[in-house]
Amino acid sequence: MVRARTPAEIARVIDAFLRQKAARFAMMGIADPFAPPAVRRFLERGAQADGDRPPVLELYSLDVAGQSVATYVGAVQAGRFSGMATSFAMESEVAKTSPGEILLVDLIRLKSREGITVFDLGVGEARYKTTICDERDNLVDSFLPLTARGHAFALFSRAKREAKRRIKASPVALKLAHRVSGWLSRGRKPAADE
Repeated sequence: MVRARTPAEIARVIDAFLRQKAARFAMMGIADPFAPPAVRRFLERGAQADGDRPPVLELYSLDVAGQSVATYVGAVQAGRFSGMATSFAMESEVAKTSPGEILLVDLIRLKSREGITVFDLGVGEARYKTTICDERDNLVDSFLPLTARGHAFALFSRAKREAKRRIKASPVALKLAHRVSGWLSRGRKPAADE
């Protein structure tokens, strides 16, 4: 396991992360939300120390034979490590060994030794999360409309949230939603400035 600290390590881990994410989204047939150049700039800037302040983001890689086979992006605050994104090389022979989970277990060990008491794996359902986590935090959305337009927006937002929840709860609906999203995003290119 490598924590990217130098500019060269940061660039290498970001390259691997973005390449792995692009492959994953291409396989799913949906637009890659990590593709815009602004995402790379965000990761680069966040992973670099600012004077005496430590980096806001921490980038980790599980390397095998000098190649990154899994990556993890997270942030530390007040004794809590918050996972933000993870990826793994699907085309690698190592993919069969669950390199993302191996990296995660190593990362939890490291952060525990550093005094981290809470490890947050982020939003969403995944087998590796239920395997590792002993608690689940429910997310809550609050809508407090103050105007007529606010009431209309809150009504729309609640309906959208409920539809999203139902789609994510159904494997068939989720697969169909991914397919539709892929169809809609074909031919659409992100602006160079995104």
